[in-house]
Amino acid sequence: LTFINSIQAEKGVINSPITLEPRPISFDFDNEIYNTDPKVEEEYNIYLQEALIAGTADPLLYWKNNSSRLPILAILARRVLAIPATSASIERAFSVSNNIITRNRTRLLPNTVKKLILLKSWDLKSILDLEKQLKEEEISLEKELEEEENEEEEEDI
Repeated sequence: LTFINSIQAEKGVINSPITLEPRPISFDFDNEIYNTDPKVEEEYNIYLQEALIAGTADPLLYWKNNSSRLPILAILARRVLAIPATSASIERAFSVSNNIITRNRTRLLPNTVKKLILLKSWDLKSILDLEKQLKEEEISLEKELEEEENEEEEEDI
């Protein structure tokens, strides 16, 4: 609920935080009743009554398009969807950092290490492919410009 309170505070939905009664030691999840703001419940009910979206639809785009109707849920969804699905990228970063910070390079500043990890994580092949593609587009645009200039010269004659 603290998380929902912070989201509501961001949107200016409520002025006072939601509080819960102290829980007994024999806390029963099935019977627990949470105190929620009526606006949150209303938003949630509206969301539940909507038609399902396609499994291939982009959930971030859905929440962007519906953020004016469902502002609290949209913020919550963006926060949840921003969490990476796997830890593979983090594990790769640790592996890269292990190769950067060696016994002979223990005095690197944290900012320098961050920059080196970023540089190492870039896929060189992708960068070269992008560079090649940009060069091809540049050549194509230059040819088009030359053709337009030639056409203008022919019209002037």
